[in-house]
Amino acid sequence: MPETEQDKLAVVEKLIEAFNKPDFAALEEILAEDIVFSHKNKGMEGSGREQLISNIKMMNDAFPGRTITATKRGAVVGDVVFREAEWGGTAAVDVPGFAKAGEKAHLDTMTIFVIRDGRIHEWSDFG
Repeated sequence: MPETEQDKLAVVEKLIEAFNKPDFAALEEILAEDIVFSHKNKGMEGSGREQLISNIKMMNDAFPGRTITATKRGAVVGDVVFREAEWGGTAAVDVPGFAKAGEKAHLDTMTIFVIRDGRIHEWSDFG
C-alpha cells in the first residue's frame, strides 16, 4: 500500500519527537541506513545513519536541551516533505558558527526530507 501524505508527515513528527527527547533508539528506527544529510549553509554533509546519529549526539552535548519546534508551514510532494520550523538551544561550550558557551542560538530553518518505506532517506537543512 503506497504511503500517504499523512504517513510521511507522521514520520517527520516522530523524528522531531525523537530528536527533542533525545531518543537515539527511535532515531535509528526512523533514519534509513544509507541516509544522506546536510546543513547547507553550515558546511555539514555526510551519509549513513551511524554518522548522522553521531553528529546529533555531538550537537546534543554542545546544546543540551536544544529543540526543533512544531512545523510552521509544510508541504508534501511525492516522497518529499518540506518543513519550516525553528531550532534553538543554549551552548554548553563554544561552537564556532553557532554560539559561545552560555549563549542562546536560534535558527529559522527550512528542511527537506525524502521519505520512502516509512524511513527518512535524505535530510537537508537550510537556515
